[in-house]
Amino acid sequence: MEIQLLSGAEDAPAPRVRPARAEDWPALVALWRRSCEATHGFLAPDDLEALEEEVRRLLPAVEELWLAEARGRPVGFLGGAGSHVDMLFVAPDWFRRGVGTLLLA
Repeated sequence: MEIQLLSGAEDAPAPRVRPARAEDWPALVALWRRSCEATHGFLAPDDLEALEEEVRRLLPAVEELWLAEARGRPVGFLGGAGSHVDMLFVAPDWFRRGVGTLLLA
């Protein structure tokens, strides 16, 4: 299967995927928050606050955590174990540009 990514800007490179590291976790939590705010309108701000703390606590326990980045900045991440996906989040400005597909591949 060929994956074609759209960078969103002609001068922006296509994202690359690498394993996430502990130093990435704060950026991933921030990305998670932006993604949820854009897609989970049913969550109240208090709910997001509580869930954010849970995400912050859970990230270190995720067995496999993959990060898609462009220009050194996270644009999406996927977490799970083996073929089981527990989480997949993409930065809103990278929605519908193939980041989720890239992470799943």
